Amino acid sequence: AVRWAGASIVFQGAMHSLNAVHRVGDQIAEPILLHRKETAAGARRKTGELLEQVGLPAARAGAYPHELSGGQRQRVMIAMALACDPRLIVADEPTTALDVMVQAQILRLIQRLVSEQDLGLVMISHDLAVLADTCDRLAVMYAGRVVEEGPARQVYEDARHPYGRALSEAFPRIGDPASRFAPRGLPGDPPDPAAVPSGCAFHPRCPVALDVCATQDQVLREAGAGRRAACVHVPEGAASGGAAATEDEAEVRSGTA
Repeated sequence: AVRWAGASIVFQGAMHSLNAVHRVGDQIAEPILLHRKETAAGARRKTGELLEQVGLPAARAGAYPHELSGGQRQRVMIAMALACDPRLIVADEPTTALDVMVQAQILRLIQRLVSEQDLGLVMISHDLAVLADTCDRLAVMYAGRVVEEGPARQVYEDARHPYGRALSEAFPRIGDPASRFAPRGLPGDPPDPAAVPSGCAFHPRCPVALDVCATQDQVLREAGAGRRAACVHVPEGAASGGAAATEDEAEVRSGTA
């Protein structure tokens, strides 16, 4: 089976992903017993090694989820994901509900494990700052489609698609007092997946939408070295550009609350 053996997942919200009536060690050992056909003693030994690998004492294998802190539970989820030596880990909002200090610890742990074990990592998050610091490349999705992709830090700092730009601008900038008092938001709500708007799905909420956006869907096009974006403001075959908006776009953006 691919699940847990070839690829594994770190679920969002460890408290709700772990079984409350089973000890965490038993939950880590389960995929080892199923996929590796280890003996019970071998699975227990491997479980202790995994817990120590993620920074927890092996003795915590006997704890129940409610006896652990949020950061410890997330470490247990990471240990479970590593149980069968997968080549790929999918991390779904792995730092949700964790305070900033614990979040930083979990992200450093993930980065270390990926580097040491040569793992592939797909991280899912709305926090572009986390992705920019953790991942090599970043893909921004809207209404089930990728609307921008490129080197993570470049997409975070200079998004070419209006939705990616809105996500980046949702973060206050250290040293910029104005960002604290004039946050930028998006009007409206995300579209119903069963009734996606015609044309570009983002156009009803886009501050720089043109008439053509309501009728013509935009495909991913070159938006710089190693970058693509699905936006009418990105010229076909653009080799660079997009760091600054067009004059019309800049006018609309400057008036956005």
